[in-house]
Amino acid sequence: SLSLNNTKKESDLDLLISSRSGRIWTVRILLSGFLQLIGQRRHNQKIKDKICLNQYLTAASLKMPLKNLSNAHSYGRLIPILGLSQYREFLKNNQWLKNYLPLYMREANPPAYQNNLRIIKQNKFLRFIARVLEFFLDKTIAPFLEKKLGQWQKKRIIKKIKREAVAFSLK
Repeated sequence: SLSLNNTKKESDLDLLISSRSGRIWTVRILLSGFLQLIGQRRHNQKIKDKICLNQYLTAASLKMPLKNLSNAHSYGRLIPILGLSQYREFLKNNQWLKNYLPLYMREANPPAYQNNLRIIKQNKFLRFIARVLEFFLDKTIAPFLEKKLGQWQKKRIIKKIKREAVAFSLK
């Protein structure tokens, strides 16, 4: 609704998150935990002004498999807030969006956003710290952590799907 300038008082902010390949489960748990800690994560009935971690992709899987009008409206109107190069790569990998939204997809920055596009600048010091940590963690604990976090989160997702299926069948 934000990208269409059609928000309501009860709206949340949906995010599509792109992570490095092999780190999607780690990114998912860290981002969810951080937003929960600061009270900004959407869950249950807490929706208004919250952040909904709507979808996760990896840099290796930026091509969307389901090509339909609904997805075109969602993905064709993304507004990048961090990682403009990944956004451009996403658009390059999803040229099919032009079939549904030709006016919005002329360039890497759709015309509707060109005057309003604001990219969050990275803090150089924090980026340096992140790179140092990534360097050491990638060589030691990161692969193990990714595997364990993935197993744990997949179990939780399956339980939630089963719980919702039972609740739906009872209706």
